Amino acid sequence: MVRNKVGGNKSKKMGRKYLNAPQTRALRMSREDAEMYAVVDTMYGHGMCNVVCLDGKERLCIIRRKFKGRGKRDNMISLGSWLLVGIREWEVVREGKKPKCDLLEVYNDNEKEQLLKRCKKDLSSLVNVVKSTNNNEDDNGDVFEFVDDQTMVYQDLLDVSGGSGNRAKTKQTENKVTQKENDDDEDQNKKMIIDIDEI
Repeated sequence: MVRNKVGGNKSKKMGRKYLNAPQTRALRMSREDAEMYAVVDTMYGHGMCNVVCLDGKERLCIIRRKFKGRGKRDNMISLGSWLLVGIREWEVVREGKKPKCDLLEVYNDNEKEQLLKRCKKDLSSLVNVVKSTNNNEDDNGDVFEFVDDQTMVYQDLLDVSGGSGNRAKTKQTENKVTQKENDDDEDQNKKMIIDIDEI
C-alpha cells in the first residue's frame, strides 16, 4: 500500500486503496414513470441542488450518501450536469415549496451522447436548459455585462471614433471625460485644504 504523505483523515477517505479498476458500466436509463431525466440548474451545497426535469418543473434534488465521499470521484455534479432522478410521488408538497427528488445516476459526456441516441423520449429541452445556464442572459433573453462608468465612456469613444465619424458626439463624450476629471480634481483639492486654526 502507498504511504500517505499528505496525512489527515480527509486524504485517507479518498485514498487509492478504495479506487477500483476502471470499468465500462452499462448505461442506466429510465425504467419507470417515477424516474426522470434532469439538468442541474443551481448548486446549493449540503447535498442539495436545484434541477430542471424533463417535464419542465423545478425540483430540489437530494444527493444521497452513495454519491458522496468515496463515491464522489466518479459522480462529480456541477452546473449543467445531466442526472437521472427519482420523483417522490408519495410526498405531500407544501404550498410555496419545491417538490423533492432523489439522485439516482450522474451521466458524463460520453453517456450523454449515448443517451441522446438511445432514448426514445425527446431530450431537446434538457439541451436548451444547459445552453441558457451557460450564457449571461436574464429572464428576457437579453445578454448583460458588468461595467462601470469609465468603461462606458471609453466604449462610447471607441464606437464614435471608429463608426460614423460624428464629431459632435465625440466632442460630447470628450467633454464628459474632462468634466469628470475636473470634478475628481476639485474633490481632491477640497480634501487637501484644511485650516489649522479649526483643528
